[in-house]
Parts: sequence; structure tokens; C-alpha cells
Amino acid sequence: MTIAQNLPAELSKVMEQLSEAWASANPDRVMAVMTEDCVYEASVGPEPGRTFRGAVELRAGLEKMFAHDGAARTEITDVFGVGDRVAWEWHYYDTAGNLLARGCDLFVVRNGRIARKNAFRKTAA
Repeated sequence: MTIAQNLPAELSKVMEQLSEAWASANPDRVMAVMTEDCVYEASVGPEPGRTFRGAVELRAGLEKMFAHDGAARTEITDVFGVGDRVAWEWHYYDTAGNLLARGCDLFVVRNGRIARKNAFRKTAA
């Protein structure tokens, strides 16, 4: 899936950067496309989910997450955006290529960076 085909240029650039950064499992690359006051609402955790507020908290969370499942692969299957909002759907695979989850993320983009990422997922019981 090519992100650029479904988004205006200003949104496409930041979403392509995020997609590449996420695939690298490198917290520094991900943080380079996030705002300092970013909010990431993860799909798993005690809230339900887990909310990371600000760059310091999010970076620490990314380090743990990528250490746990950085070898897994996420495939973006659809994307659309309007104004400063973007949504994308994804499939999440283990290292053997087995589908583990399907989900979507809702984003708010501010000044060419991600200000909010809210993740949702469906998993097998």
C-alpha cells in the first residue's frame, strides 16, 4: 500500500516517515516525527490500553515495546485523512508471518509532526 496515493502531500510525508520509523523499531526515528507534547494511546495496557504523555514518557514506552516485539511486522492496509486527521488500518504479523492482530490508528498531525496516536486492535481469543 502506498500511503501517498490516499493523502494530501503534507499528511503523506509525515505518515510515510512514521511508517518507515515504526518498521525500523528505532525509538529515535519514531520520536523524530512526534511533537514534544505528543500523546500515544496504546492498544494494550491497564486503562484499558496505556497512555503515554510527552516525548520522555513515550520514548521509554517505545523502547520497551520494540524490545518486546520489534521483530514483528506491521503492514498498513488502508489510509485516509482529512484536515489534520489521519486514520490507517493495519495487520500485525509475527516473525513466521502469522497474522496476530488487525487494527487501526487515529492520528492528529500538527506542523508536520504527529501530536496524537490512538491505537485500536482486534486479536484472536
